[in-house]
Amino acid sequence: MPVLPQIQPSPRVGALDLPRTTPNEFGAGAFNAVQHLADIGMAAQEEQDSLDVKKQAVLLDTHLEDLKEQVKAEPDFAKRDQLYQQKATQYLQQTNDSIDNERHKQRLKNDYSLKFPREAHQFKIENLKDWGVERVAQTESLGDMYAAKIINTADPIEAAKYRGLYKSQVEQLSLGPYAPLNAEKRQKMESAFDTKVVWGTNLKAATDSPDEFLTRANDDPRLGGLPLDKVLELKTKARVQIEQNDTANDKITKKVHEEAINRFESLANNGKLTGDMQQQLLDGTASTYLTAKEGRTLVEVNNNPPSGGGADSVQAIASEYYLSPRTLPHINATRAKLRALQAQLGRPDPLISKLANELQSDQTTMENQGISRDANAIAAGNRDIQHLKTDYKAESPPPFKPLEGLFGNQDTRNEAKIEAEYRKNGPEAARKLQQSLSKGQTAKKKALPDDLTKMRDAMGQ
Repeated sequence: MPVLPQIQPSPRVGALDLPRTTPNEFGAGAFNAVQHLADIGMAAQEEQDSLDVKKQAVLLDTHLEDLKEQVKAEPDFAKRDQLYQQKATQYLQQTNDSIDNERHKQRLKNDYSLKFPREAHQFKIENLKDWGVERVAQTESLGDMYAAKIINTADPIEAAKYRGLYKSQVEQLSLGPYAPLNAEKRQKMESAFDTKVVWGTNLKAATDSPDEFLTRANDDPRLGGLPLDKVLELKTKARVQIEQNDTANDKITKKVHEEAINRFESLANNGKLTGDMQQQLLDGTASTYLTAKEGRTLVEVNNNPPSGGGADSVQAIASEYYLSPRTLPHINATRAKLRALQAQLGRPDPLISKLANELQSDQTTMENQGISRDANAIAAGNRDIQHLKTDYKAESPPPFKPLEGLFGNQDTRNEAKIEAEYRKNGPEAARKLQQSLSKGQTAKKKALPDDLTKMRDAMGQ
């Protein structure tokens, strides 16, 4: 059989031997415990008060920082310092009045009686620095204006005036406490201004007179000691400017050339170029923008204008010619009108030439058709002329023989006058002239002395 384990009983624990406490000892212990608890409570309160004050201080510091940014919105830097102190003091007082706990209030007041003057002083310093930065920026902007004045003036006295004004402004930035510029920064600022003037002056020269600028040596004194890379940059700009100028000039030249061509072409198309204009165009002196070759083309157009030149006048003459009988006198009259119109135009006109050719054709046709009729008329005319001459001789007695040369020559001339008058003005006019000449010649012969008359009678004259 298996053997079961045996459980032995545990030994008895004896009674504790504790020290006995007297009533006085018990009371002292209780007091100490209460005091300890009170101390713990006070420490906790102090800790809580400190936390509350710190929390209030954080809020106050945050507001003061925000107040600094608000005050910086004031454009007048001189007013910012006083404005900050006023608003900050006002807020500190409002915050202090809002605290009920006197301990908190006093502690916060004690803290900021030391802290706020430091904050106000720090704000003043920051404000002076910001003001200095603003003054430097304004002076640089003013320097840009002065530099532009110097660059664009040819008067050295005026340039010196603006340079002096700028240096005076820069000098003000290096005076007084918290001045934004020290000696080194002042020198750099003045040097930057001088470089800006030198660069601007040479840039103006490179753009205004690029051809002349490219002739300058890289160490030309007028370049003011600019670095080589800057000199090469300016010369590149000068070359670009030359190309731009050439392009602009080409555009202008092309435009003026077109205007000149249009002006003369409008005249040439209507055949209205005067003789002087045509000569100038042929000589190439009509315009600096027209060549002699172009002028010759214009003259050719003018001599054979698309519009026909004096088209209206020619058409009026043609209409008058067509509305009248086509006779030789009418043809001659029309031809005379065309000749006058051409003289007025000062050059040949295709329409005039066309109508003139038509007149010539009509004249030839009429002459060919009327040869026999004209021949009979001519023969009749010749007979009439001969009759007039015979009548002249009959009515004018022959001269005395010794004076036959004198009177005979006169008779011959009178007969020629009679013939010319007949052919020009017709038979009636010729008859009147014959009678007048006969009477005149007879009177002259009768005026001879009587002895010459008797001599003539004796000689059978």
